[in-house]
Amino acid sequence: MSERADSSRLRQRLQEQLRSLESLAGVSLGRSGMLRGSLYERRRRCGRPRCHCAQGRLHRSMALAVGSARSRRIVTVSRLDEERVRSLTLGYQQFREARVGMARVFRALARTFDELGRLRCMDVRGLRRSEPVA
Repeated sequence: MSERADSSRLRQRLQEQLRSLESLAGVSLGRSGMLRGSLYERRRRCGRPRCHCAQGRLHRSMALAVGSARSRRIVTVSRLDEERVRSLTLGYQQFREARVGMARVFRALARTFDELGRLRCMDVRGLRRSEPVA
């Protein structure tokens, strides 16, 4: 492929990456709240011998696992709050995924930018004496 075609292809790729970055940045510009943690269903036995859970039909409840580098907390979520908590945790997951995507696009942008720079750089041996070095 010619140098001109390579250059054109790289500029197009750069524009696509910038559009992708803009799209991912839109997630961070939202105003809705987020909640760090994972919502899941807990099933357990209560220990009473005549309860339905002793026959295998376990008690069910929703819980939110909130963790940090040092500790992890489990918070029981009421049925009334379940949908709201689900929405807030989903928002946080989308935010984190967008951040990972942005990092990936930034790395790709840097590679494309470097390729364009290498393509545009002139070799010193190709200069004539009368041409000024830019």
